[in-house]
Amino acid sequence: KPLFTWYIKLEKNINKLEKTSPVIYIGNHQSMLDAFAFGQALPKDILKNTYFLAINIHFEGKIKKYLAENGNVILIDVNKNLKETLKIAAKVLKEGKNLVIFPEGARTRDGELQDFKKTFAMLSKELDIPVVPFAINGAYDLMPYGKGVPSSGKMSITILDKILPGNKSVEEIVKVTRDSIEKSINN
Repeated sequence: KPLFTWYIKLEKNINKLEKTSPVIYIGNHQSMLDAFAFGQALPKDILKNTYFLAINIHFEGKIKKYLAENGNVILIDVNKNLKETLKIAAKVLKEGKNLVIFPEGARTRDGELQDFKKTFAMLSKELDIPVVPFAINGAYDLMPYGKGVPSSGKMSITILDKILPGNKSVEEIVKVTRDSIEKSINN
């Protein structure tokens, strides 16, 4: 919290945030700051019921391992099959918890929005759970890929309109979600 209070000014636009569960939060991935900033943007009552899907290789080392073990982080092995990842994520959602996924699969290397993997849309469609996109702006400038320590400055988190799976195909859910985030970060 001190990082996002004094060193990095985190602007939160969360007026579209609803207190319904479960939902799948989907955001763009600009830097190592993203998950921490999103956690700071959520009210405590929502955060305590929200889990972050993360790749295990990014949580090696004492500090990162401690954060994963003592936070709501679900570590997955990308070398395992997609079915196992879907099973773990579905279990959390079926228990009425929220899930945060960065569907680009990795932090951007150039500041641009990458293609989205469809895992989140498959979960949304199969379990009939809404997707709540959020846009991160400014994090790439503060801590681009390869930089070990962030610069001081501003970044923002904006909660966007909820997307209901309804009659949408998996591909349509992916497209609508990505388009929503892209529009927000390009404004």
